[in-house]
Amino acid sequence: MHPQLDTLDAVRVHYDVLRDRLMTEVDRIVQELTKTSRRNTSTLHAASTTIDGLCRDYQTFMMQVSALRVREEATCSDRGDLLSMRHAWGEVTARTGLFQQEINRWREYRELVHQQIKPKRTKLYHPDEKLHGNTLSQTLASDDIFDKLHAMINPQPQSDAASDHACFPDIGLSNSVFHQHLHAAYRLLLAQRRQGPIRFLDVGCGAGLKVYTALRYFDEAQGFDFDAGYVEAGKRFLALDNEANAEIFEQDALTYDSYADFDVIYFYRPARDFDVLSEMEDRIVDLSKPGTVLIAPYERFSSRFEDLGCGQVDGHVYLSHTSQRQADVWRRKAELIGQYVLKDPESPLRTIWSPIADVSRQNGYDLRGAYKKPRY
Repeated sequence: MHPQLDTLDAVRVHYDVLRDRLMTEVDRIVQELTKTSRRNTSTLHAASTTIDGLCRDYQTFMMQVSALRVREEATCSDRGDLLSMRHAWGEVTARTGLFQQEINRWREYRELVHQQIKPKRTKLYHPDEKLHGNTLSQTLASDDIFDKLHAMINPQPQSDAASDHACFPDIGLSNSVFHQHLHAAYRLLLAQRRQGPIRFLDVGCGAGLKVYTALRYFDEAQGFDFDAGYVEAGKRFLALDNEANAEIFEQDALTYDSYADFDVIYFYRPARDFDVLSEMEDRIVDLSKPGTVLIAPYERFSSRFEDLGCGQVDGHVYLSHTSQRQADVWRRKAELIGQYVLKDPESPLRTIWSPIADVSRQNGYDLRGAYKKPRY
């Protein structure tokens, strides 16, 4: 039964009551979605159903508010009284009207919640041969453009010093394959609920195009290379974006001692000599923190990771100082993470649904992936 609204104060009180009740149900949903497993399905369904009812109540409330305002305007004896009454109603009308716009978006957020009640398991990697013909053609075309861009950013020939040190020239892994590795690592980190800024390192970064690309997924990206000419080209490239939280510096992978500062370390066979490569791999793993995500997309590492004490999560993504059994556990958890990568908030304006959007992004879900027509 809806309360009778006969004064402006009654409108304010009932508005606050409805909003508080909605916030309580939103909190219940957020608490469940924060869990990485064993979410209470009944709680999520019940909270969603309660919000359905509260949204209907708000529609009725808005009709009552409109009717009350019409009645009060009818009692005004002159223009001065009418202007005074409208002034008194101004703040309430603005608040209730804006909240109506928030209420209207519940159907989208309801579907977003629904998708996470029993999330579908999706593999971290999908073979290219399973891509639709158009998508595959577009991906290959995009890779061609990035290959040309890579050559434009770093036209420098390899230095004699780098060649004598058994370094490979600046080899560009295809952009689409690199994104597959970054995306898999990103979902893994979401499953692990890593706290604080996520830091990425590219060992043998060349001119840094991969360093810059990694910023789409991680908070901070750094890279180093033995070749001074490559590093200078990379610094010029990064200088084009003053807001990029990225850095490129000159360094030898065999003497670098700060691998433990990073959460994700990427290396694409920067050394051509197997002994040098093994020494580099040993050093990276030894100095990295337990559980550091390693992206090593080449066959030699896939034959050594067990001897190095790493676990293979999937594809070319590994965890340092981790058993294979534990890596398998993390793979299964990561497969339950959604596939949307959205680092920044949808909007700087907060709404009552923003906590649901926040926790959904932590679970790999976004409104762009929700169906337009909700299922009840």
